[in-house]
This record gives sequence, structure tokens and C-alpha cells, in this order.
Amino acid sequence: MMRGFVIALVGLGLATGCASPVRMAVAPGPHASCRATEAVSPDVPVAWIRPVEDGERRALDARCAQVGRPILPTPTQDSPRAQRVLVATWNMHDGRGDVLSLVDALRRGAPDRPAPDAVVVLLQEVVRSLPSARAATTASIETDSTGVQDIPSIVSRLGWHLAYLPGKRNRLRPDGAMAADRGVAILSSLPLTDLEAIELPIERQRRVALSGVVHGTSADGRAWRLRVVSVHLENRSGARRFWARAGASRTRQAEALIGALALSPTAGTSAALPALVGGDFNVWLGPREEALRLLRDAFGTFPSEDTRPTMQNAWRLDYLFPRLPGTVQTTHRRLDALFGSDHYPVVATLDVGTN
Repeated sequence: MMRGFVIALVGLGLATGCASPVRMAVAPGPHASCRATEAVSPDVPVAWIRPVEDGERRALDARCAQVGRPILPTPTQDSPRAQRVLVATWNMHDGRGDVLSLVDALRRGAPDRPAPDAVVVLLQEVVRSLPSARAATTASIETDSTGVQDIPSIVSRLGWHLAYLPGKRNRLRPDGAMAADRGVAILSSLPLTDLEAIELPIERQRRVALSGVVHGTSADGRAWRLRVVSVHLENRSGARRFWARAGASRTRQAEALIGALALSPTAGTSAALPALVGGDFNVWLGPREEALRLLRDAFGTFPSEDTRPTMQNAWRLDYLFPRLPGTVQTTHRRLDALFGSDHYPVVATLDVGTN
């Protein structure tokens, strides 16, 4: 009897966990049940990319209704001079990381390296405080008594470009006195355009990725563009994939992410642009994870990588995946300070050349 029960469970796991890749498509307009997809500004269009399957969409919409609207950058026609560009990815540990200290360290550069001309930071577990879970993007605090930082208030002091995409409601106050949402963001000293909000296949939580294009002018006066993507994959599989295989949820989400980025609805040719995809990928199995293999195959790796753990518990969960032309010279390293988080920042420096 018990043997038959175990066989049935394994069969159920194989049926639910080894499904075909989730198909993604550009949404024709805002989702009626979710304010987060409404246009914040007609001057800053955002393309929404989400699963095609109705069940996935219904589950995503139910969770999307609990969060506020995205934060979008102010439009600008500037194209600053920037030859040496630093791109970092960093998980803020549920909003507790000190983003201003990190930005200050990135702008200074390393003792053995010159300071960059521009800085872009891909952030995960970003917290935005709200008067209510469905409020607009006005923040009321900078840092609460638990050390959680409200990203709009903090970043407003920098004067940088910020795009923020909420994924889920956050537990900033156990009693509900202060609502908040949490998601991913792109923080940039360079102009940020061509935004794409990607809803990943549903697992335990609603997970999102945010894509945008930064641009500048090289030292010899030639324009360049770089696509940057901030990602946070599922930490643990949902019950429906528990019996299948470890990492199945992240495999589905990685497949969907790769498919979504190939659509490139806002930037026209952005699918072919040089790109850096970064984030916390939660690949607890390391090189054995199928999600990691898929992302490396799709976007590549750096010629020389700092392979040290990116989390305090000795796991390497945070990555930058480059799709760059040979004319772009790169370095890759992990910083040695946590800046109040439980994740170390991972940094790539690019000499952009031309593209």
C-alpha cells in the first residue's frame, strides 16, 4: 500500500513538474483587476509581458491586486558622456540594505581601479512603503524602526533615475499599520528608457523581472545603448512541484524570462542589444541547476568571474549574465562588504566602446 502511494506521488510530481515551457506574450493593455499595470505616465510607456495560459494569469492577477503602481523614471533626452560603466546587482534583504552607502562605494571605484563614469544598480527585495496596499507611489518614511528603507524616499536624494516594479505585498508591519510592497528595481545615473515589466510563471509568490535600456555617449562621441534586467527567481518550489525535482520552479521561470526578453516589444531592436541580466536567482544547487545552465546558454558568462559566495551562508545565488560584443571590455567581481544586507553586491565594469 505504502509503495503504491509513493509511486503515485512520484508520478504526480513528474506530471506537474516536467511541463513544457510557459509561453509568454505581450499584454494588449492594463489588467482590469490590477492597478499595478495601469499607466503611471503617458510619457513613459511600459510593456507588460506575461504568461499566455489563463490559469497562470488569474493567479498572477489575484496577487497583483495587492500591490501599488510601479515607479517610473522621468523622461529625458540627455545622453551623458560615459565610457566606463559599472553595473551591479544586489539583494537588499527585504529593504534592510543601505543603498546609499553602496552607491557611494560604487561611485568611488576600487583603490586599484579608476572611478566609473556611470553606475547602474539592479536591485531585488526593494521595499516601498504605502499608506495602503493599493495607494499611489507617495512614500511616508525613509527608514523604519526595523531598519527597512523606503526606496523612493532614499533614492530621491540621489537625483538618479529609478524604475521600480512591485511583485508582492510586504510584511513591513505585522499588525498592518503600515502597508508596503516589495519588488525589483533599476537605479541608474544614466537615462533609463524602453521599460518592460515581466510577470514570471506563478509559484509560491508573484515574481517579476524589470527590463530597461540605459544609454550614453562614448569618449569619442558615439552613442551606445545597453539593456539591463533585474530578476528575482523563486526561492522554493510550490506544492505542485515539490515532488518533481529541486529547482523545477526556477527552471520554468528562467525559460519564461528568456522567452519574454526575446519579444522586446518596446525597444524594437532591443532583443539584439548588448545586455546584462542580473539578480538573485536562488540557485541553491549551484552548477547542477537547470535554470543556471539555461541562462548561461542564453546570455553567456564573463571571461573571468569572481566565483566566491554571494550570500552570508556561503551560497552563490547572485549572478550577472552578459550578452556583449567583443568590443566591450569587462571585469567581474564580488564586493567584500554587505552594506547591511545578507547578500554581497556583484559588480561588472564595462568599457562600452561602440555597438
